[in-house]
Order: sequence, then C-alpha cells, then structure tokens
Amino acid sequence: AATIRNSAKKFTKYKKLGVILNRVRGNINHIIKKLKELNLPLFGKIPEDVNITEFEIKGKPIIKIPEKSSSYSAINDLMKKLINKK
Repeated sequence: AATIRNSAKKFTKYKKLGVILNRVRGNINHIIKKLKELNLPLFGKIPEDVNITEFEIKGKPIIKIPEKSSSYSAINDLMKKLINKK
C-alpha cells in the first residue's frame, strides 16, 4: 500500500487516495488496522462471490453478472458513494 501511494504521488494528480478490498471474506480487522497505520482510507469492500467464480470458470462475461449478486450490489453501492464524494 505504501508503494502504491508513492507511485500515485509520483505519476498521477489524484484528488483522493484510498483502498478498495476485493474478494473479501472472513475477518479483515488486521487489514483495516494496517490501512489506518498507513493513513489510507478504506473506500469499500467487495465480497467473495460464488457467482464471479462461476462466471470465470465458464468464461462468461462479468458484465452479465446478476443484479442479485453480492459483488454487484457492493460495487454498485461503492460507485454511488465515490461519485457523490467529490
């Protein structure tokens, strides 16, 4: 995470820097603690989703994942949050 921050500072003109955790399952308190130590906000979490795994195995396009999928819902909520957080 620190390396990503340094690269972002060097190569981009970002307005906000944070982390999105993907394929989250189980207890992530140790990750959240580390992010706080690094002063990196957690923008959101996308849960592990069996639908995504099935789509990957079958070679289906992720864009067609069902709206009832937990990851679809999490990504949708996250995008709304980030868009409104100017």
